[in-house]
Amino acid sequence: MMLVRRLRYQGMLRFLVLWFGQTGSMIGSSMTGFALGVWVYQQHGAVSDYALVLLTNTVPALLIAPWAGALGDRYSRRMVMIVSDSIAGLSTVCLIVLFSMGHLVSWQIYLANSVNALARACQWPAYAASVPQLVGPAQHSRANGLMQLSNALAQLLAPLFGSALLVWAGMPLIFTVDVLTFGLALLTTTTTRFSPVVREHTADALPLLRSALAGWREFLRHPALVAVTSLIILSNFSAGSIEVLITPLVLELHSLPALGFLLTLGGLGMLAGSVAVSLLRPPRRLARAVLLAELVGALAMVLAGWLPSMLGLAIAAVVYFAMLPFGSTNHATLIQQQLPNALHGRVFALVSALASLALTLGFISAGFFADHVFTPAMQPHGPLLPFFGWLVGQQPSSGIQVQFILLGCLTILWTAGVALRLTRYPKQP
Repeated sequence: MMLVRRLRYQGMLRFLVLWFGQTGSMIGSSMTGFALGVWVYQQHGAVSDYALVLLTNTVPALLIAPWAGALGDRYSRRMVMIVSDSIAGLSTVCLIVLFSMGHLVSWQIYLANSVNALARACQWPAYAASVPQLVGPAQHSRANGLMQLSNALAQLLAPLFGSALLVWAGMPLIFTVDVLTFGLALLTTTTTRFSPVVREHTADALPLLRSALAGWREFLRHPALVAVTSLIILSNFSAGSIEVLITPLVLELHSLPALGFLLTLGGLGMLAGSVAVSLLRPPRRLARAVLLAELVGALAMVLAGWLPSMLGLAIAAVVYFAMLPFGSTNHATLIQQQLPNALHGRVFALVSALASLALTLGFISAGFFADHVFTPAMQPHGPLLPFFGWLVGQQPSSGIQVQFILLGCLTILWTAGVALRLTRYPKQP
């Protein structure tokens, strides 16, 4: 018994060393991305230029996703992470050199962002798939929870530190911090021992794309897992929509300081949820835990649209963002326990690409529907006013409130549909 505990401790310690380096690198990269967006906007004053900074951070990762996951399943995941971090670090060094010479222009930032996105697309599936190589099944949920904590810390700290350093010392110090965190990630990854993976020799003989397709076909043979994954993808679409809609909703009803307060509360809620899911005992039924997290998050969306007072929005923000790590962590653990480790890189790459696509569609569609559908339809004599006017009233924010409510109701219905589908399988995951 003591030997088993010692092995578990050693495995978790190995993961914590790797996690520490990757978390630092994630915060540094997020801080640089935030600062570069602000710098480009300050230099040119064009929203389209700022949007391109965000776009080049996401689109390249979608394009390379079919090959990225297969790399981690075919080659050493540690080596894939080292090479990816090295490429990303070199792109940042190039920006430092250009900036110091006074030659940095927008297209170079777009190119560096694209290179970083490609490197991150290769690094993340290998990192996520390495969890079973570092810790035992009993620790999968805690390790995945810590990875969600990294995302929460990056989301919360990057704008805070990035804006402070940008005002205090400018871009050079931000670039330097980013390079130092890349170095930390390389050091911890290089010194961490990964357990070997039982690989598919037949798949190794296939081209990368065919190997990726073979892994995805195996994923589709698990209908319960596919159903739960569809709910995670819908959750990302809702998250993208909310990120666009929350600002006009709060500014129409409250103030700019109120918006900052609510966004901070959301970050703290995500941080608290990540810490909780990494400390709590893993649930016995992972799929049910995902469904419960998505259901509670959907109710928070309905609450935000129905009662958009500061109290209602504060409760909704904390609850919604606290549920995101619970859903994502248990879903990742579900993949790790239902599928062989040799497939994890490809499956995580597929899920990440679909989730990023859903997030982007949420960004794009939310503003369009707010401006051209729901807001006009909730004006006097609008077609939706008789159906929703009694619920949200008639005010400039009514259309956006309806969007929040409908997104929540859609998630509730989708969750119910997934729950019914899971009842068809006697051995639910």
